[in-house]
Amino acid sequence: MEHSGLVEVRCSLRPSGRGRNGSEVTVITPRLPMAPALVERDRLPRITHTMAQAILFEDLLTRGEATDHADLARLGAISRERVSQVMRMLWLAPAIQEEILRLPPVRRGEFSITVPEVAAISDEVLWDEQRALWSKLKQKLGLPKSTEIA
Repeated sequence: MEHSGLVEVRCSLRPSGRGRNGSEVTVITPRLPMAPALVERDRLPRITHTMAQAILFEDLLTRGEATDHADLARLGAISRERVSQVMRMLWLAPAIQEEILRLPPVRRGEFSITVPEVAAISDEVLWDEQRALWSKLKQKLGLPKSTEIA
């Protein structure tokens, strides 16, 4: 059965166990011509979201709404390890942080810069070295120099 460009698929499931009857599940999906449009929708890169999350976490700590990484993990419903990964983004030179926040949207499924690649840059203590590594990474990925901020 079709509803305004969507296809309805029905199937029966038979859960294991005594006395359980099969139940019908309905899944509504886009017709094939619509599916590519949903996949190709532009969105901000994951690294941009991670950078914004780091800034938010820092703000929560500064305002006293969270006292430590464990509080942030509870508030964000993520692991403490993930909080540590996110907070490492704050070790980046301010110019790199700003550039990450200004990265252009990408199509879904495309990954221009990954969190592990940037985490490796944040391990470098000197901001000049970080900026050099950042430039090399952008060059390797073919990102335009126009996103550079001094």
